[in-house]
Amino acid sequence: MLKKWIVIGVLGASGFGIFASGVVPNVIVPFYEKIIGKGYKAVEQWAPIINQYSLEYKVDPNFVSAVLFQESKGDPQALSPVNRNGERAVGLMQVLPSTAKAVCGIYDPNLLFNPDINIHCGTRYIAGLFYKEAQRDYSRTAAMYFGGPNINIAAASRITDATGKTVSSYIADVMGHYGYLAEKNKG
Repeated sequence: MLKKWIVIGVLGASGFGIFASGVVPNVIVPFYEKIIGKGYKAVEQWAPIINQYSLEYKVDPNFVSAVLFQESKGDPQALSPVNRNGERAVGLMQVLPSTAKAVCGIYDPNLLFNPDINIHCGTRYIAGLFYKEAQRDYSRTAAMYFGGPNINIAAASRITDATGKTVSSYIADVMGHYGYLAEKNKG
């Protein structure tokens, strides 16, 4: 069994809020190809679409893949529980209908089950967060993808979604996937 370790910092380039205070330290992510690698196979099938839109919007395809894996594990039919606004996130990138409408001009939530449309909209949203809101910091981008662009990052350990997951644990998970995929796809 192949064992490998990657050290991932969830602080990002600038450090911020709760992360700079040390509540969420750097994450050491062990992975075993036999276990995690198998899970990523479901995401690899979407690589051509991810690469297309990552190139278009100038974001790292490994980060987009990490978000997709965290959100749906590669299932284009994924539906989230109903959130506090009465919406369910849809598809591979778990795009909310209100986000699809605002960011991509998509008014029919059923279109979000189409992998191309979903990845396009999710990647466009990531790029908007990354370049406009998160100061080009992937950790902040992950927090905002999880909780919206107005999220109080300082309260990351207390803010939860409909499943009870906290912002800080979501960031750690996404950044762990990101580190793994970046290492795996090096070269």
